[in-house]
Amino acid sequence: LANMTEFGTAGGATSLHLGMMCRLRRGKLITFDFHETRWGVVRQAWIPENMEFQEQNLLIPNGNPVAIRALQRENLMAFMDNGDKKREINTYAKYLPSGSILVTHDWNSEVRESDSAKTLEQEHFVPLFPNFAEKIGAFTRAWRKL
Repeated sequence: LANMTEFGTAGGATSLHLGMMCRLRRGKLITFDFHETRWGVVRQAWIPENMEFQEQNLLIPNGNPVAIRALQRENLMAFMDNGDKKREINTYAKYLPSGSILVTHDWNSEVRESDSAKTLEQEHFVPLFPNFAEKIGAFTRAWRKL
């Protein structure tokens, strides 16, 4: 996957890693947070040609139009790690194109299967490696949209 959309930039260390992966694949990272909180060293290492930070409120009814456009790109992985993962998945999953990967962080602490199972099923997402993720105690879960 060349393009990534991240909800929840925070200090930006994960964003920088994702952005470098996009750069290697000739893609682009677009990351969102409510306020600019990236660490100074992250901002210094930022590569604007393929890394874009958006200071936006994602938790608005029916979704943020800027975020929706960022999710509608082809060859995409969406990484949900913002303040309300349940709401983000349930609001934004429908906008991802077929073939996209949806990943959420803080599984079984901030978001649980019961929080988004109905949405993921309705939007034709299938889990990726659920038994492996459970076995190793991973805090992330991933799905591919059919």
